[in-house]
Amino acid sequence: MNRVPIEQAGASWALAMFLLWQGWLSGADAYAVDRDLVQVRVVDRNGQPIDNATVRIVGLMSTPDIGTWHQTPGQLTIPSVSSGQYEIAIQRRHQAFLHHDRVLLEVTAPTRELYFREVFQTRLRCGVPLDVTLNPQATDTIRVVDDQGNSVAGARLAPAVWGTTVIPKYHGIPESASTDAEGKTQATWIDPARLSMVYLWSDSLGNQRLPVTRGDDGRLSVVALKTYNTAGRWTAESEPEPDSPFFSTAITVASSPQKFSFSQGATQVYTWGTTVQRPDGTLPPVQLTPGNLVYTSQMPSSVPLTTQHQRAAGATIDEHQLYQIEWFDGIRLRGQIVDEHSGDPLPDLTVLHFSMSHSNGITDDDGVFQIWFARGSRISYFPQDVLGRHIKAGGFYLYPQQLPVDGNLQLDPTPMQRMSAAIGKVVDPQGLPIAAAQVECQFKDERFTRTQTLYSNAKGEFRFNHVLENATVQLTAQHETMMTEQPVSALLSETDEVLLKVVPRHGVVIRGRVVDADGKAIERVSVTTRTPQVIQQELYNGRDTVAVELFGGKSSIATDQQGVFESRPIVDWNRDISLELNAPGYRMAATYWRDASIAGNNKTDLDFGTITMHPQWKTIDQPIQVIDADSKHPLAGARIACRGAYVEHQRHHSDSDGRATFRIADSTAVFAVHHDGYHPAVIVRQVGRPIGPIGLHRLDAGPLSTPPIQPKSQTQVDATTLAGRMLQRFTKPEPSDTYHRLASYYHTLAIADFDSAHSELSELAKLPNMKSTIGMMIAQMKGLDADQKKRVLPLLDDKIVFHFSLSLADEATESEERLEWLGEALVLARQQAGDDGLASIGQLAAKLFEHDEVEMAKDLLSDAYADHPKLAEILASGERQKVAGVARVFLPVYATVDPEKASELIALTAYADEIDRLQTLAVRFAAEYGDQSPETLCKRLGIDRLSSRGMTAGHLNLKHRDAKRGLALAERCDDELGKADFLFELAKTSDADVQTKSELARQALQIMESPDEGAMILQPRHWLAERIEQVALWDPDLAEEYLFASIWIENQSSRITPFFPTATLAIHLAPVNPGIAKALVEPCFDDWSWLFGQRDQSVMFSHALPLHAAAAIDPDWAHALVNDLLHNHIEGNESRKLLIVSGIAASLID
Repeated sequence: MNRVPIEQAGASWALAMFLLWQGWLSGADAYAVDRDLVQVRVVDRNGQPIDNATVRIVGLMSTPDIGTWHQTPGQLTIPSVSSGQYEIAIQRRHQAFLHHDRVLLEVTAPTRELYFREVFQTRLRCGVPLDVTLNPQATDTIRVVDDQGNSVAGARLAPAVWGTTVIPKYHGIPESASTDAEGKTQATWIDPARLSMVYLWSDSLGNQRLPVTRGDDGRLSVVALKTYNTAGRWTAESEPEPDSPFFSTAITVASSPQKFSFSQGATQVYTWGTTVQRPDGTLPPVQLTPGNLVYTSQMPSSVPLTTQHQRAAGATIDEHQLYQIEWFDGIRLRGQIVDEHSGDPLPDLTVLHFSMSHSNGITDDDGVFQIWFARGSRISYFPQDVLGRHIKAGGFYLYPQQLPVDGNLQLDPTPMQRMSAAIGKVVDPQGLPIAAAQVECQFKDERFTRTQTLYSNAKGEFRFNHVLENATVQLTAQHETMMTEQPVSALLSETDEVLLKVVPRHGVVIRGRVVDADGKAIERVSVTTRTPQVIQQELYNGRDTVAVELFGGKSSIATDQQGVFESRPIVDWNRDISLELNAPGYRMAATYWRDASIAGNNKTDLDFGTITMHPQWKTIDQPIQVIDADSKHPLAGARIACRGAYVEHQRHHSDSDGRATFRIADSTAVFAVHHDGYHPAVIVRQVGRPIGPIGLHRLDAGPLSTPPIQPKSQTQVDATTLAGRMLQRFTKPEPSDTYHRLASYYHTLAIADFDSAHSELSELAKLPNMKSTIGMMIAQMKGLDADQKKRVLPLLDDKIVFHFSLSLADEATESEERLEWLGEALVLARQQAGDDGLASIGQLAAKLFEHDEVEMAKDLLSDAYADHPKLAEILASGERQKVAGVARVFLPVYATVDPEKASELIALTAYADEIDRLQTLAVRFAAEYGDQSPETLCKRLGIDRLSSRGMTAGHLNLKHRDAKRGLALAERCDDELGKADFLFELAKTSDADVQTKSELARQALQIMESPDEGAMILQPRHWLAERIEQVALWDPDLAEEYLFASIWIENQSSRITPFFPTATLAIHLAPVNPGIAKALVEPCFDDWSWLFGQRDQSVMFSHALPLHAAAAIDPDWAHALVNDLLHNHIEGNESRKLLIVSGIAASLID
């Protein structure tokens, strides 16, 4: 979702007009007037009013686009009305908008520290003054140097990240004075203990967001990125009119030496510039650093051109390149948002969508909105009222099923429900109202339980924003040292008042001590106290959470000279708590969750003990020289790449002296070197150890004496033994335990000791309501052999037995047994009705084709089509119906019988963004088993190009045996990387000879090393490393090239699991070279903060990829790491521990 900064002179007025709120709900007018007044009271540490403060509200973005964390929708200045009092009356309408339920409150005053705090809009508007205490000014010197260590004069700085708060760059943000000739300036605007990143801008370097580091001498510094004046070009499918806002709308271009990631908003380093597109097809230069590139814009809805999201986020540039923006004719979606009760239109609501080119929609006076989508993307939107006056229950994006007509899609009105008219009230033990009490309201929103933070007004009353009428809510309230004794449950009604009484309660203080790796105390460490915010509780047993700041930025915690820190007391201690620690010059440290209720119930404090922080990796220049191993002559033009856990992926070519220099973190790194006519070399650089000349051996001299690819027999890992060793520390779970704990335990036990697992699961299945749970667990088990699958069949329901039967048919050694299992699957498929039955028939037919039962499969498909007249009715009507399961599974296989019907039905039943993929899959089935050439099929079906997604992905594993026919399909692929994937799969599955397989694999590699748009960045599905073993069977020398290419070519991912690309590469390299694999992930384990970061979700633990890599490399090493983690770093929470263990065990048998 995209936003644009408003930095014009009218920005403050724009946001002010939006922030207004008129009471829409009947019976709420008096209350609404209360909430229209925003008041802030500013005092010093002695409680004396401060009259010369500047108070601002800065807009936040609900989901900032990557590379645009500096942007804000606008700002509002709150004027002074009396001594220390600042207030503004919010009025209602304006097209400028906020997309967040919070705003950033910023307060400055001469000789005072800058104050930042994220504030809920429900608190901002409750009519009770916000109290702000300003501390005396903290001053520190920051030195700015360039990438060569030279002082940068004339640069200005401003705070970018303070603690965990990401500060957008708004008009009037406090700046430092320009740096002097020594690159120094005084930072007087913020406490350096919490300052981790700054904005820098200067005439010579442009705009940058950079980390603050602290040297061994304690001094702060910032290293600026080298930038170049980088121009751009644009192309458009349809030429914009000369007076179109296309030419006046700002384009934000950002670049970073790091990969842009949604999960790195607080740590992303980047440069950016704002430019416009000129009619001659160019964009004026902006100062950017070489690296990864993104661009975004806020085109108004009158501009019908869009960009492709994936292209906007995947480009790279160097100092010589122009970047290019491609615009395509978009699909216009028009809709209307109305009140469900009255049908009245709802103006001024935000309509969220995913776009890199257009802003979110805003409904007009008629409730109408218009947004643009790129062709081929899945059209989705979500109407949102950030104040919670109207609600779209369920909280899910809406996916229209209609297909656009002539580039337009008109929707029926979308209804939104009104918030409850109920009123709550908070009182003290004497029954007196409490103002600004914080109320946590938990309620059910269709499928999921949600929590909303509310605040009471001066009368102690609060409204139930974001909560529907007749909802059952569970409420807790707190204020200072008082809190409700127990949660209060209520059924909301407009005629009832919900009363909450708060009483005094013990406050738990959070404390600890921070030291460095040598045990020395670290002063001025910023300590953030985090608490979990549960998401989708019903799916994940309340354990999948994001970490939010417990104090909401209302108080700052820092260590003293002894490294000791203490928080203010908390009375709402029935929660888990973890810590995040930041200090310039050190890597972020984080702890796992601790149960604060233990301390609260015992009336003690929560002591985290001693926490160790590790220094930031020093940046060094690593020279490399490549020579001929025999002649010792330098090799020019050699390709050299490096990467590591803390070393960013880099590539260079050697110069005429065979030399290249890499600027890297002084951490373990893997370097790969290759030159035409030579064997590749892969070496490991250890911390502090320079690399000497790297000698390459000629190919014509024969194989290497020590080949880099080891036989699999030398690297095989015994999963059974490791699973048993890891499981010894756990007791058998009770039937009443969470599904996660049961599944993790029995998944691991089935690997370690299947007989015991089978016996225990058989007993559990006899308990009431347990058989379906047991069936789900068994269905997800990895590595069951044929005998084990047969033994568990009585514990499974028919749908799972169907899939097991197909699997057992694959594993059958005799044709008679195979047909028996296929027959069993047929019986089960015919027992299923409707769409499920059709999907099962499609899967069974695909399996019959695979086992050469072609005529049987075609007869089955023809009979199924005849038995389901619904398909013929859809075809006859020509109107779209959502039958996604049938489109994904049955119809592509049915193309072997009737390609035209299958293709047309796919267009009428599939999601819009899946049509081309599924039609491609249909062509592949018809070509492989329908005795038709790809050329003839595509001509008959009117398909010009085949979708790369349909060539390699899908629910059906279609194996092509005829290499010639497969090559004809590959030539029609619309994407080179997809073609490369398909060619490699063709090499594996075809009946071709070894030489042909090797040629296909080489062609695939050549494509991946030479992408059509210059950016050598592959998506997660393109793992060259996992193909090395297979290629080694055909051509050992080519396998060495695959090893080199797996490091030379970068894999990028936006997945939230830490170290995803590097750890996945290590997992794939472990079977062929465990030494290289270990070097990639070993630095991860000097501390575990990467596992305790911003999220506490099951995927983080079940997919702790560095641990999976360790297990694939050395089971003893992995076992020791797991023992350290579970014994010393994770307190309690057996479910999380079992997720880690089961994930490791399962990874070894995938």
